Amino acid sequence: MTRPRILQVSTWNTPCGIATYTADLIRALSDQGVECDVEAIDRALVATLARKELRQYFEDMASRAKGYDIVHVQHEFGFFSGSYGMPESIDAFASFLTRLRRYAPKVAVTFHSLPPIPTWHHEALRSALREGFLWFKWRREVVPFFSRPNVLTLAPSQFLRRSLVDSGIPRSLVRVIPQGSQTAMEPESDKGIAKNEVGLDEQTYVAALFGFVTRNKGHHVALEALRHLPDQFHLVIVGGPPPQGRDPAYDSVLEFRRKFQLLRHRIHVTGFLPSDEAAAYLRAADVCLAPYLDVASSAAVMWALASGAPLIASRISAFAELNQKRQAAYLVTPNAPAELADAILKVSRDTDLKKKLVTNALDYCREHSWDQIARAHIDAYSTIGQPPTNP
Repeated sequence: MTRPRILQVSTWNTPCGIATYTADLIRALSDQGVECDVEAIDRALVATLARKELRQYFEDMASRAKGYDIVHVQHEFGFFSGSYGMPESIDAFASFLTRLRRYAPKVAVTFHSLPPIPTWHHEALRSALREGFLWFKWRREVVPFFSRPNVLTLAPSQFLRRSLVDSGIPRSLVRVIPQGSQTAMEPESDKGIAKNEVGLDEQTYVAALFGFVTRNKGHHVALEALRHLPDQFHLVIVGGPPPQGRDPAYDSVLEFRRKFQLLRHRIHVTGFLPSDEAAAYLRAADVCLAPYLDVASSAAVMWALASGAPLIASRISAFAELNQKRQAAYLVTPNAPAELADAILKVSRDTDLKKKLVTNALDYCREHSWDQIARAHIDAYSTIGQPPTNP
């Protein structure tokens, strides 16, 4: 049987969670005997392009899909926006899809961020009108492409699937394939040694937050929670600002540390680290935090689940799924620093709870290994163009 020629469209070889996701997927697919080529999105170049040039860049990229059996697009709105915003991102993505129709017999798109959907609860009329405009633009320019049987929409969570269906994509053409997990790490037998290896005192209790520092990840909540915790509790922020982003959250973290001098020695900010150095902090962590305000999926959280340390995360839709089968994370109310601090204290003192969280998290990671996720992708690829099973 001839194996399909597959092209992955994604960021590549750059500090980006989706670039890492794509690399992990391609490596796992290769282990299953399925090889992929990559068409890399150059975000640094894209940021220099004018609106017409932006659309042309992606139209040219779609033309290079000729000859492939399946084109798999890793989508994030920031990839297609250049130096502009959501309207331009939708325009560029729609142009890309229009051109892709000419060259790709089968297409899969994994969405890593939420589509525009009106919430209708904004107090500000301007915000509500903007949401409505983006939703209309999305449904008119993009949704028709995803209503075709040779196009498969993939979502890394049930929450994102629901949002895509609400945005207008037919539910029979949307499939959930969860975020893949790194190899589960057994709990560190000697945390003291691990802490010393990254320059931390072995007597400190280390609460770690991993990934790029952005407003939606709730770093300010973790910082405020630290004010409610005893002196031996330290917060380690392993990450820096997104390379292409304009989010001021990282600056806010540094400003908080400058403002609260008595807490300064308990707040450690590493900046961006390569994965092997970040893994050293994972081994040193007593607890991992994900006090996110909103997110569709998170590679950083999967790293935390695999760390061998318990995870405390916000009770948002994307993370609630971690506990559908078992308690893989301790969930708290978003944007509630006192509750987060209380949860950290509880996990630090309750040995049985900590053991249960770690055991369940490692089981979750084994069930969602990249080998399993690769097999799910191979199965999904085989269904493209077939009649839907759920009308």
